[in-house]
Amino acid sequence: MTPFILKVGYYQHDADLERLAEIANEYADSVSGINTLQGEIRNGQGEQALPGSPARLRSGVCGAGIKWAGLDFVRRLNAIREKRGFKFSIEGVGGVLTAEDYKEYRTAGADSVMTATGAMWNPYLAKEIKEAYPDA
Repeated sequence: MTPFILKVGYYQHDADLERLAEIANEYADSVSGINTLQGEIRNGQGEQALPGSPARLRSGVCGAGIKWAGLDFVRRLNAIREKRGFKFSIEGVGGVLTAEDYKEYRTAGADSVMTATGAMWNPYLAKEIKEAYPDA
């Protein structure tokens, strides 16, 4: 059977996160979070940084700037999972640029860790993680 993974954004409220956990426990194999955080992208002069229409002022932010939210999401979801005895796995995402970032996510409760921006900038990141944490 192919695993069903829910890829979700950041949940600010614990009640909403707990409801997600209930749904995931019932219908999914894993929860992957977070994707990006939305924000206004401005240059140093305060102007819209991304070219195009004014609608482009807001965009998804990824990489190191959202690591705090990814770790917070994993910690909170893991606490709910442990408290409720849920069986889904957690995939941590957001700001994984180094082997140390990987370890922080695992310590926070992630069963697996995904990188996109980090691997784009450092094609050796997976190798570095495996060398630093051979049991990964």
